[in-house]
Amino acid sequence: MAGKIKSEFAYVSGISFPLVVLISIVLIAFFIDDTFAIQRIIFGPFKFLGSSIATIGAVYLLWCVFLFLTIGRGTPVPVKPPQKLVIIGPYKYVRNPIYFSEILVLIGLSIYFGSISLLVLTFLAVVFFHLIVVFFEEKSLERKYGEEFLKYKKEVPRWIPRIKKLIEHAQQ
Repeated sequence: MAGKIKSEFAYVSGISFPLVVLISIVLIAFFIDDTFAIQRIIFGPFKFLGSSIATIGAVYLLWCVFLFLTIGRGTPVPVKPPQKLVIIGPYKYVRNPIYFSEILVLIGLSIYFGSISLLVLTFLAVVFFHLIVVFFEEKSLERKYGEEFLKYKKEVPRWIPRIKKLIEHAQQ
């Protein structure tokens, strides 16, 4: 019984962790805006653009987490990491689509709310995510999956999809 509860907690935390990261960054930005009386710049047409980018990022994030849960049989957090390397769906185009989708959400929300603070925190999140991936996650994945990850790492870019591969996929 205790093992089942622990497993369920791991899945719930795995699903909610990316959301907690996003909400925390947004709340910190709003706190900074309010504390230092930083004016938000909001233009009508940009609200639609921002909400569109954030929505695309959110859907992309849900897809990534779903693949971790179903194909990888794990979560995006170290408490219950995937048991299998996920290399389909968005993982076919970039190695870190969860971070990529979180950045899309943050950029979209920055535009939607017109928050310079949120845009700056988004940039800091990009730097932080990159450091985590380079100095921790990739080394961990190399140890866990060995040659399978090294091959994947060689074929799939870390952050920015190869345009040629996207075009080939769209033509199929």
